[in-house]
Formats: sequence, structure tokens, C-alpha cells
Amino acid sequence: MTLIRVVTSPDRASAILDALLAVGIAGMTITDLKASSPGHRQRMVYRGTDYDVSFTPRVELQMVLPDEWCTDAINEIMEVARSEASGGENRIFVIPVEAAYRIRTGEVEFSRDRAAI
Repeated sequence: MTLIRVVTSPDRASAILDALLAVGIAGMTITDLKASSPGHRQRMVYRGTDYDVSFTPRVELQMVLPDEWCTDAINEIMEVARSEASGGENRIFVIPVEAAYRIRTGEVEFSRDRAAI
């Protein structure tokens, strides 16, 4: 099993979600984020007051997938999220998962490379 974390802009998140749903990947967690980077700082005026806006809105999609689905999912995400104007703000993190526990039942699902205890 593998955890895939995608950090992207809100406008690209819905396109990524649609693309993943089209290939049969539906279970995921979506979180709103605020990102900070030195290149995106700007000053804005709201009701006559200057504000230093150093955070940009981001969205994170997280999904745990069987290892054999990961390459297809990553390729689909990269195809939809890639843009010349993105400036490197879109990221995909791939993290191995050893086991997943269901809290209510206590059931354990292990990764294929680890035998059940």
C-alpha cells in the first residue's frame, strides 16, 4: 500500500479529482491548506488598511492505494496538474504504508511485502 499526497491549487484540485474518479479511484481525503513561499508575498489593501499576504490557498488530496495502482494514479495526476504557469507549486509525495487499522473493528490490512502476524 502507498499513501499519495498531492498539494495543488484549488482550481486544479477539481480537475484532478474528476480524472481520478474516471479511472476508478474514489476514496480520498481533501484538505484546504495555506502555503507560504518567499516568491508569493504581496501587499493588499482591504478597507484602507495595508496587509502583507504571504499565504496562498492550496488543496491537499490524500489517498492510500494498492501498489499496483500507484503508477497509473500518479501519471493521471501529472497529466491533469501539469502547467507551464504552475511555477512548481504542484507536488506529489509518495509514502509507503506498512499497515492500515480499522478503529471500529480492529481489523488490520498489511502491505503485500509484510506477512500478517
